[in-house]
Amino acid sequence: MRGVPGSGTTATSVATSSAGAAALSYTESPNNNTTAYYYAIIVQADGDRIVTSPIWYTRQVVTATRASSPELALSVFPNPTAGVSTVSYYLPEAALVSAEVLDLTGRRVRALAAGERQAAGPRTLAVPTLGAGLYTVRVVVDGVMSYRKLVVE
Repeated sequence: MRGVPGSGTTATSVATSSAGAAALSYTESPNNNTTAYYYAIIVQADGDRIVTSPIWYTRQVVTATRASSPELALSVFPNPTAGVSTVSYYLPEAALVSAEVLDLTGRRVRALAAGERQAAGPRTLAVPTLGAGLYTVRVVVDGVMSYRKLVVE
């Protein structure tokens, strides 16, 4: 038996087997984004009926899309630091890059790169010595932002 939840119609028979059969196989090709329930009614030789618990089935078609930009491989070292540190990242292709250091309130403390067109490959930027505290390094590559914390002792 097969039914559709919330349809207001009763379940219908979708498969039967001959008397004395020990197994029943049923295959269905549901439409995209389908929900249904299935159960079996087994009639024994003495006429007694067994009704199985329903099995709920939901099929959802998911369309996978490639992310527009992979996450930037970004690191800040040494971290923690007491002096100069380095921001390191890799660009798979040439891109427009901005980088800055922000304080805890999100205010810019230092600009490291201001909308520069950078070639593909490994890149580094120097972070000058900052006062003790917790900072955030933000690197924007073609509009996609990546963040790393920086601890200055």
